[in-house]
Amino acid sequence: MDGIDNILRIVSDFVLGSGIVGLLFFYRIKQRRESAAAVTAEAQAASAELDVNKAQIEHLSRQLADSFSENVKVQDLVNKERARIVDLMRQLGELEIKFLEEERRRKRAERDVCAVENCASRKVRSVTSVGVGAEG
Repeated sequence: MDGIDNILRIVSDFVLGSGIVGLLFFYRIKQRRESAAAVTAEAQAASAELDVNKAQIEHLSRQLADSFSENVKVQDLVNKERARIVDLMRQLGELEIKFLEEERRRKRAERDVCAVENCASRKVRSVTSVGVGAEG
């Protein structure tokens, strides 16, 4: 009976032992599946976040391009106004020069109203101590 007892013990040890080993393999496989599912979920989350960031970058790039084109338009307007201001300043300078020339001519004309002695509209000028003519 020792032989049968040994066989029964070996079979029972094998069944019980293989159950524990099988249970360990089952939990290891379950852990690997859970780990793989977690890694997959993290990868999907990272991919979704990357897609959101990519969409945001594209949106900001479009806004930047639109802002740049608006800036170019505003700069063109500023350049036109600047050119107009420069032109107006040039015209003002020309008018100031003409005004000064006309003022000089007017003063010369007042000074030389009538140089002839017998002229009725002749103004007599008197000479002061500094040598400047004064009308009187």
